[in-house]
Parts: sequence; C-alpha cells; structure tokens
Amino acid sequence: MKICFISKDQPWKHRLGGIATYLEEITPYLVRQGHDVYVISKSYGKEEVYEKYGVKIHTVKIPEDNKKVRFLKKVRFFFMEKFFIQLIENMIIFKKFQKLERENDFDVIESDDVSGSSMLISIFYNKPLITRAHGTFYLVEYLNNQAFRTKRKWIQLALIKFMERVQYKNSSLILANSKSTMQLIQQLYRLKRHNLRFLHLPISVQHSAVSEEDKDILLKSLNMPRPFILYAGRIENRKGLRILADAIGPVLRRHQELHLVILGFNNEEETVGIIKYFFNKIGDLRKRIHFKQELARKDTYTVMSCCEFLVLPSIMEPFGYTCTEAMALGVLVVAADGSGYEEQIVKSGVNGLLFKNKDVRSLEAQIEHAITIPLEEKNKIIRRAMERQKYFQSESILKDHTDIYQRIATKEKKDAVITLADSHYVEQAKQLFSSIYHNARWKGDYILLTNGLCKEDEQWFITRGVIIEVVEEFLTPEEKALLDTEEKLNPIMFLKFHLFKEKFKRWKNLIYIDGDVVVSRPIDYLSTIKGFHAVRDYAVSYATPLKYQYMERNEKIPIDKKKRQLIEELKEKMDFEKTAFNAGIFALNTDIITEHTFTELVQLTKKYLLISKYFDQGILNIYFYNTWNELSFHYNFDPFFFNNFFDLHKERFDVVMYHFPSYKNKPWIAGNPYQQLWQENYAIRDSFMKRTVQEKETNASTVKKQDDIIRKVLKSKAAHSL
Repeated sequence: MKICFISKDQPWKHRLGGIATYLEEITPYLVRQGHDVYVISKSYGKEEVYEKYGVKIHTVKIPEDNKKVRFLKKVRFFFMEKFFIQLIENMIIFKKFQKLERENDFDVIESDDVSGSSMLISIFYNKPLITRAHGTFYLVEYLNNQAFRTKRKWIQLALIKFMERVQYKNSSLILANSKSTMQLIQQLYRLKRHNLRFLHLPISVQHSAVSEEDKDILLKSLNMPRPFILYAGRIENRKGLRILADAIGPVLRRHQELHLVILGFNNEEETVGIIKYFFNKIGDLRKRIHFKQELARKDTYTVMSCCEFLVLPSIMEPFGYTCTEAMALGVLVVAADGSGYEEQIVKSGVNGLLFKNKDVRSLEAQIEHAITIPLEEKNKIIRRAMERQKYFQSESILKDHTDIYQRIATKEKKDAVITLADSHYVEQAKQLFSSIYHNARWKGDYILLTNGLCKEDEQWFITRGVIIEVVEEFLTPEEKALLDTEEKLNPIMFLKFHLFKEKFKRWKNLIYIDGDVVVSRPIDYLSTIKGFHAVRDYAVSYATPLKYQYMERNEKIPIDKKKRQLIEELKEKMDFEKTAFNAGIFALNTDIITEHTFTELVQLTKKYLLISKYFDQGILNIYFYNTWNELSFHYNFDPFFFNNFFDLHKERFDVVMYHFPSYKNKPWIAGNPYQQLWQENYAIRDSFMKRTVQEKETNASTVKKQDDIIRKVLKSKAAHSL
C-alpha cells in the first residue's frame, strides 16, 4: 500500500510532542512490512525532501516564512489573524499533497487533527482518510483555559473548531489514543460513535546504558543539581503545571536537598505566565526550581534516568509517551488520574502512583509518598512498571495499525479463518492452512492462536502472511489437573475462547477450524452468516443430546457428589435432551462479541470445568444454548462416525470439511484410510499463499441435494440404531 501521513509535527528533526514520536514509531514499521510511506509535515527551516528509515518526508514552510501570513500579522486582518494563519497553513499542506497524490495515488491517508490539517483533503478527495485524535487546536486551547478570554479569540477558535469538525466528519475513521479522549472529542465535536475507535499507541525505548560519569557530565553541562524531581513535557496550563507549583513548595521546604527540574518546550507567552506563577508561589525557593529547554531524545532519557521520580500532573493526557518511557527506564512515575495515564498505563500502588486530578493536596501527598517510600516497595513498583510498558512495545499494537490501514484501503472488514496450535500441533496447522488455501481458495485472513512457538515455526507462518496471536492460558495447573483426560484432549483447546475478545471484531466473520480437519471445498458461505453457527455433535448418535456433554457414557461409573450437584444445576437451566453442537468447527459474525463475552466464557469454564466432558465444547454449548444455528453436515463431516453407525462411505458425498475428532482416527496416523488425503495437502504446505492449484467449486444446489440425501439416510438409520 501507499500511505501518506499529514503532520504539523516533524519527525526526527523537530519533535514538539507525541505526534512526532508516534510517526517515528509507526512509519518505519510500515516500511519494513513492504509499504510505501510518505510524510508531509511543517518545516522549521527551509522546505526540503529527505528519507529516513525508508520513509519519504516532504516538508512545507511554516506560516512565519509566508509573505501572506506576515501581511496578516501586520494589518490584523479583521482581527482574525490566528484563524487565517491556520487556514493558509492547511492550504500549503493541501498544495503539497496534490502534487504527491498525482505522482503516487495513495491508498490511505492518515492525518493529525490539529486545526483541521487535512480539512481540504477531506473535502476535495474521495480517499480513505484516518484522522488520529492527538489533540486539536481548539481542545488544547479549551484545556489551557484560553478559549473564552476575549470575544475576538472566541470567534477565531470557533472557526478553527469548524475546520477540525469538517475533517472529523469527512474521515473514514477517527482513531483516539484513549477512551477518555474519544468521549471528549465526541462531545465537543458532536460526532457519531460508530466512526470513532480507540487504539493503543506503540512505543519503543532504545536507550543504551550510560555510565555515572557521563551522567554527571551531562547534568553539569545543563546545570542540573542532584537529587531532583523531574517534569518533562510541554509547558502549558493543560499539563497541570500550576497545580504542581501549588503543591511543590511545602515539599521542597520539608526536603532541603531536593530540586525540581522542568524540562520542556517553551510555548511563548503561556510559558512566561507559568514561570511567573511558579516564582510567585515558591518565593525564596526559586533557586531550587530549574526550567530547561527540551533536549534531544537520547539526552532526555539520560536526564530521566537520573531523577528521583517523574511527576506528570496533566489535566488531560490522551496517552502519555513520557510516562511509558520513564517506566521503561526504571523510573517511578507520579501521575494524575482521570485520563490516559490511569486508563491505560498506571495502576496506583502497583506500577506507579496516582493523585486526584487538579487536587493540590493529593499531589503533594503523593510526591511526599514517592520521596519517603521504602526502597524495597519502590523497586517492586518499578519492576511491575517495566513489565507493564512492555505491552506498548509489543509488535501486536503495530500489527493492529497495519490491519486498520488494510481494512480502510479495502473499505470493508475482512473475514478470517482461525486455528489453534501449540508446539506439538504445528504440522497439523500447516496442513489445515494448506488445504484451506489450495482447496477452498480462501481470500480472507489466516489467524493462528498459540501459547507460544519456536522462532523457526513462527517465521514459517509469518512469511506466509498468517497472523499469529499469542494468548495466555487462563487455567491454573491445579484446574488442569481436574480435567477428565479419557478422550486424550489437550487443555489448550480452551484457548480458542480468546477469539471472543473485542480485538477480533476488526474482522467481520470468523471461522474456527480444529487442526484435525481437512478442507476440500470452498467455505465462503460461512463468511455470510449472522450469529453463531455449528454442526450437531455426532459423539453418540446423529443428534447427540446435551446430557452426554456432561455425564459419563458408562452409567456404571459413579459420579461424585460435587459433579452431581453441578449437573443438577445445569439441568434446571437446560433441556439435556436437546441436541448439542460440535465445537471443532464453528462460524460466527463478530457482532455477537461484546466486551464481556470472553470473561463470561472464562467464568463458565471455572465453574463447570469438572463436568465438561469435551472441555471447551461443553462450555460453548452452555453459552450458546438455544441461540446457536445449525450448519449442514458438509461443514463437519466425521467419516468414521458415518461409516461405523450408518454404513455411509465418503465416496458417496463430496463434503466441504472432513473432521477426525477421535484420537484413535487422526488422519496423519499410519494405516488411516484418509492418510493420503491428509498427506496430499501436507506435501504442498510450502506453496501455501502461492496459488499453485486449480480452483475447486461447490455448486450450491449440489450441496443442498447431497445434504437432503444425508438427512433422509440418517433419519431412516436412526430409527433402527437408537
């Protein structure tokens, strides 16, 4: 894909905040994935074109270098110079985009939301546009209490807000860095919820160890005394610096050795106002407050690693790169609650300290706590913080962004087939994907759920475009020990419940298939269904009753009291004579997934683990009781069941999927009559994703006709067999 980013913050050369940090994380990753990436940004110097890590960056001159803007500033045209400056800036960006669009024909555009950077693009181009809600011009002024100081300023900001809203309204998708930001912009700009989505930001902290001697040299060159508390970020009211000024005085008086260092970008008159406010508040402590200009990223990390702890009093913070960077460096963080810090990163007393937003006394108390906290407790918090921030460095977050670009580019959600494998079931997963690819001609995504693979196996799937989702087991060793292993089932089967998490809603339909399945025909019909669909279970008869999911087949074997109580409890909720479904193959539309689905399945598992004969299958039958829809036998055909019970042979039916659920009849076992079928697909596994065989088709009317034959035979045979 060709992706164009629009930004008023210039990555790598002139970083003013989180927007540039975000671009420095996401754009090189996209290049490594084979995409063509461009960035159009403001220039704080001459207009230029350069390349960094494969990212092509085109800069435009900032308004101060523009003759029209200088004229507006002189004459104060209609007292609207700020609005016109932003409008002209957007026009300059638009002109640059027009030129690049003619040359490249971009697939996706992503823009920040500052002053409606891409408002004109959203109006004049019918292109997939993602707006990243970093923080609009209006929102920043609103939080800085600047929006309504004068009537002239209010009118200008209202016009700027209008430009931002136009861009929002015309966007294909709005990505927010936190749920609190998403709610705030939805209210301020009156936006529809369906167009908004929350997505974590990626972060990587690459900082090599620095000797104590080098640290001292840097601090001395910056005239920074030790020990010191650090604030790092923009110097603005919305960052809570006036609250910090009110809280820090009493703390510094109690701890005479401490200093406060404020490291950040100076934002003209507002910065001067904050500095004056600090000095008025602290009086005789002025010499222990140190305002420093923003440093290069490497030096910022070094200074951060030298501080006693980092304090972040922001009134509203969408995400907080500084917070995660400090955690990665092993620095204790004191942050405000009620925004991105609390929502995504910091849990007070666990991996950091939180104070009540805008509460001076609460901030003072937490700063005091950070100073006096026992070393052992502090180290525990830091260790947990370092573990937490690793999540934001995970490749899955970057993959989520890539998936969104691909989805937006195609203007619709994809469907996906999913299987499950641990290190012992890798070859089976390869055969399954090979059979789906070559025989079903599947055009959607392929997903592998796993609890961990070796690098070699992982690389095999990744190079073929398979999405690997590493998930955690939720059963304890003690709980696993309670499982009935008569059927030689693997507890890993419970991991399929992870596909009921909200993150899988990025796909439209999901088709889950066990690794002991051979797919022989197209499965496209399963991507059109609504709700949850599966095939009836054949474990005992052609329509196995639910009671066999939770009881021993041999009634002579006694059931203990606890199991009996659980079974009786289920009987009150379910009709045990109703037909159960087989959970080895099922399809669902992701609209059925809610934020509680996975949690509810886990809770059911913990409760009924003792009596669920077929592990995950019993739990799913409870969860989807009376709501599941039946699929044709073609989608879950156990040839051994049909041969043994009804004397039907595979040659009579051209089915879609062969399933071998019994551990005695796996198709890769020597002597199995279906081994050749399995081996044929396994042999061409390395050509998976190369389209080497002729497409097979299944005529819908033929499927229906064959299905009718099966049903007639089953009904006639069932009358004699049951």
